[in-house]
Amino acid sequence: MVSKQFDNGEAAFVVEVICELQDADDEVVATIAVRNVAVYTLVDNFVPSEDDIEYFLQNGVLFQVHPYARETISSLASRAGLPGAFLPVLVKNVADE
Repeated sequence: MVSKQFDNGEAAFVVEVICELQDADDEVVATIAVRNVAVYTLVDNFVPSEDDIEYFLQNGVLFQVHPYARETISSLASRAGLPGAFLPVLVKNVADE
């Protein structure tokens, strides 16, 4: 889930990642939710279009925030005694452009 806010020359994106950890019987044994906030300063109070925002979200924000969410989920799961919780690395599909 992503929410976005633009105010006073800043753009803020809140990215939430929810990871359900399952046992060998596919029963959910834990749920970890991570929220990261990425705040960007807009040059000269630039007001981006919806297309600009979506492009930046898909090609910038998610790739910048994902490593932090990935590490946090892995670390929290490990501390809880639930090893092996790893989000995959994000890969950009350049064929879609």
